[in-house]
Amino acid sequence: MLNVSIDRPLWNCLGNDQTKLTRSFHPRFWTSEDGDGPRHDDATREALAEAVALVTHGRGSTARIMGSEPAFSQPSLRRLVTQLHRARS
Repeated sequence: MLNVSIDRPLWNCLGNDQTKLTRSFHPRFWTSEDGDGPRHDDATREALAEAVALVTHGRGSTARIMGSEPAFSQPSLRRLVTQLHRARS
């Protein structure tokens, strides 16, 4: 796990405004019949598509940044960037 700093507007969007992909596991939902399992509504599907797009974009950005580093001449880094590019497609 890695900590990444983000600005307040992005944190607000992801943490407070975006539809969550999983339900809250608050104690009041523990005995609920419909509290188990993922939701399949449009808002959840849209949030999942957005999450996939963010991860894909992040992988591409990471690969671009790594490729511009002088240490990129090392074969192990080139292999890693190649793997990141393949994961994007």
